[in-house]
Amino acid sequence: WEYLKYSESFHTWKTTLTYKTTFNSMMKYFGEVQLVDLNRKNIEEYIQHLIRKTSIYSGRKDLINIKASLNWAVLNNYLLENPARLIKRLKVPERLPRYYTREDFQKLINVIDDKDIKDLVIFAVNTGLRQEELINLQFRQVNFSDKSIILDNQTHITKSKKIRTLPLNEKAFSV
Repeated sequence: WEYLKYSESFHTWKTTLTYKTTFNSMMKYFGEVQLVDLNRKNIEEYIQHLIRKTSIYSGRKDLINIKASLNWAVLNNYLLENPARLIKRLKVPERLPRYYTREDFQKLINVIDDKDIKDLVIFAVNTGLRQEELINLQFRQVNFSDKSIILDNQTHITKSKKIRTLPLNEKAFSV
């Protein structure tokens, strides 16, 4: 649970939530287990159980979370070594990108009554901005002469932590 306090300080709330979900799932599977009682074998068994119960995607995410939290435990002298260190990351099948058809998108827009929400949805779909990028976008980041947005990591750190410029198409620009 110490790791969750750390995560709240350094990660987004969504990332911290995934750690909480992982830890709660582990508590259900292992019960009250001490860190020193975790070993490669029982972690692998847990991941296999998770894959059977949910999906390979959940198993992969939990393994990533377990490795990261146990690395932190080693760095902070809670453990001598990370028992998950040698477990290989799961390869997941590639998924096709999901897109709205023009008809589906129009159906969605037609059921939104609030003009501001409708504009936000149109803007989001036409820019591809992530949720936090949309929420934290400021007018100073919009270059009206170039019809672009500059995500400059000033008010919000992007997922890639890289500054990027996005062109605005006519629909996004009109919003």
